[in-house]
Amino acid sequence: MNFKGFESPKTEPFTKVPNEYLEYTSSPECDLSAIELRIMNFFFRETYGWKNGDHQLVASVTDFQAMFGIQKRKSVIDALDRLTKEKRFLQSVQIRELSPRTRKKIQTVMNKTLHPAQKLYRLHSKADANKGWGNVRNWNNSENKARKQEFLLLKKTKNEVDKSDNGYYSVTIENEDNGYQSVTNNGYQSVTNNGYQSVTNNGYQSVTNDESESLEPVMVEAPLKKGLKKDLKKVLKKNIYLSEIVDSNLLPNTKKILADKIDGLFFHSISISALENHLNAKIELLNENQYINCFIRAIEAQKEPVKSFESFMDVVVANEFKTLNRVRNEGVRVNKPIRDEKVFEYMDSIQEENQLTTEEIEQQNKELEELIKSLNNK
Repeated sequence: MNFKGFESPKTEPFTKVPNEYLEYTSSPECDLSAIELRIMNFFFRETYGWKNGDHQLVASVTDFQAMFGIQKRKSVIDALDRLTKEKRFLQSVQIRELSPRTRKKIQTVMNKTLHPAQKLYRLHSKADANKGWGNVRNWNNSENKARKQEFLLLKKTKNEVDKSDNGYYSVTIENEDNGYQSVTNNGYQSVTNNGYQSVTNNGYQSVTNDESESLEPVMVEAPLKKGLKKDLKKVLKKNIYLSEIVDSNLLPNTKKILADKIDGLFFHSISISALENHLNAKIELLNENQYINCFIRAIEAQKEPVKSFESFMDVVVANEFKTLNRVRNEGVRVNKPIRDEKVFEYMDSIQEENQLTTEEIEQQNKELEELIKSLNNK
């Protein structure tokens, strides 16, 4: 970086930062971490830097990871929690806590459907502390989107093979003292045992007993069996699925259900991101609990792999929505298994929030009939 000096405030736009914050960060009492300082700088730049201190910003943990190049997700989560709960420099609210009108306004500004668990953040200002949450600015420009896509691609590539540095797996040999075996993916192995020995599959070995010496790794000529390779690939793909479930914005109960049904997801090759996007697109028809329940029933009944997930779930959601409306309007009993486990309190609040008026039901029934007609014509 060839830094030539700062521009003058008269010639270059500047961001106003509260003096009390600058004085705190330069005092001995300041205990903010590097991540917390970077998050605060981001909020000052994207609010006061645009001449509007009460702007709210829609930002996910992955957004901050990609922006700052941070691999550990928990580091960002802890920093945001500390800035909102302990330091109270920031305020936050989940999308599900807002009114439908405010949610619609925010999604229009962001030009996408937001998950109910997605959070809004804003600077904690004395003057704006009690204001509403509708003043959102879309800070995610093309450069930030490209950085995020690159980060997700690198993360996915890294998770495909869970290996240590330089491509070696470290395996403890229980029968030997301090014995470790290091194996690479391309068929090399080296074994230490108070000295070094090199072992080949054909029964030849060379051993030094006097002192340690460095030997080149010896290639194992016999290839792995095809069945073993296939099993390893299957395990790796399942691990990728589990990683995607954990990193998603789905509710904890939904993540547990999907983890239990991992074999079904693997059989049908259903992407977790595709599932989450489709759920968000249909959130006005079914809440997350209803969507996941009908999704699990559908894939368990489907004996052949699903060819088009979106088309498949469009039909499933349409039928489920039609059934729920029929039960609500006519009191029809549907012959389905009754789930008697206790649901979380927030699910009750979501169901109460999704209660529709008679006019809204009639309008959605009309839209549903048009959707089913268009699907049947395909």
